[in-house]
Amino acid sequence: ELDKAVAETSSDRAGVQEELDAALEYLSKLHAQCDERADTYEERKARFEAEIAGLKEALQILESETALVQRNTRRHLRSAAPHKLVAEPLRQRGRARHPAQGDRNASEDAQE
Repeated sequence: ELDKAVAETSSDRAGVQEELDAALEYLSKLHAQCDERADTYEERKARFEAEIAGLKEALQILESETALVQRNTRRHLRSAAPHKLVAEPLRQRGRARHPAQGDRNASEDAQE
């Protein structure tokens, strides 16, 4: 009867040991996947330099686009001369008006 108990206990121990080995193997796989590891200085530095390079590129793009928008806006805002299609017929009749002169020419015409 003692031999039978030893055999059962040995069998139980072998089964439990197999379960423990499987659980430990699974745990080691989880550690490999889930544990945070501290980045090395080189990794942090490389990531930081890549971020800075990207920001510099974005700034350069924004500055060039802003310059293009400002150049186009200035062209439209600075053109104070009337459009040719409007100015030519008025000049032919002798009443060329500049938009900036506006009401002054109108009052001069009324006096004539």
